[in-house]
Amino acid sequence: MSEESEGNALFPNAECRDTFMSKVQLLGIAHITIEFSGSGDSGDMQEPSYLNAKGEDISSKVQETMITWPGAFSTILNGEWNETRTELRTTLDEAVKELGDKALEASGLDWYNNDGGQGQLEISFTPEGMDVVLNVGINYTNTEDHSIEF
Repeated sequence: MSEESEGNALFPNAECRDTFMSKVQLLGIAHITIEFSGSGDSGDMQEPSYLNAKGEDISSKVQETMITWPGAFSTILNGEWNETRTELRTTLDEAVKELGDKALEASGLDWYNNDGGQGQLEISFTPEGMDVVLNVGINYTNTEDHSIEF
């Protein structure tokens, strides 16, 4: 399994990925899906859905679970960058939506402007690790002009 398929590109560091994986394993989550759609100049992500290894929907049991991410923020002090380590506390739903945002941003696809698009982020967990697949459909309007004289 490559680092990309394990979702490493979605996490700022291995500590965040490991924290997420530990929480998911503790909650018995085998699969996460988050759907999104957009058009005009805006887009929206739906609430993530969570399945256990039996394929049962356990969303209502886990979505409000809190997760603490190791984090950092940078500031400029006297012309130099300083990094401050901190912890960010959020719900599992918000953490998953953040992963969705990062995946969509990394794809470089414009799924929310003009005719828009839609898709889903699928995250599957196995004993070997994590598989992440981003499916995106981009919509285009096609116009055929006809001129008929009678």
